[in-house]
Amino acid sequence: MVGITDDSRAVRRGWAFLATRGTRRDGHAFVDAAVAAGASAVVVDRPVEVDVPRLQVPSVRAAAGPLAAEFFDHPSRHLSIVGVTGTNGKTTTCELVRACIDEAGWTSGLIGTIETRVGAWSGPSRLTTPGAVELQRTLSAMVDSGVDA
Repeated sequence: MVGITDDSRAVRRGWAFLATRGTRRDGHAFVDAAVAAGASAVVVDRPVEVDVPRLQVPSVRAAAGPLAAEFFDHPSRHLSIVGVTGTNGKTTTCELVRACIDEAGWTSGLIGTIETRVGAWSGPSRLTTPGAVELQRTLSAMVDSGVDA
């Protein structure tokens, strides 16, 4: 397996597809499309008929984090992590924490509401809170880029 995703549009040959149920759509409706796009395995929480290996779990959403962490070799174990929650001031707080980390001589990354920063790269965030697969992929990219925290 060379990749993992919960977005059927992102599937590449040899990747695993996680059929996550969302608020508007059920990933199980896209299993056939994922297999047609080259998925070599699917993770589901109800029976589906496919010609690739199928892992059925009680909840794909609950399994996605541990599966993605394992796939990306648990990148959070190689980073110092700071989490910021709340209603107001998260972006400002994250910028202040990032500045302190950088001033201390470490290399920082950022996953925020407005942007994501991985090493020298930065770009707009797609979601306020990334899903489990995207989070682990981003943390892995941070480790690969030499980010410390």
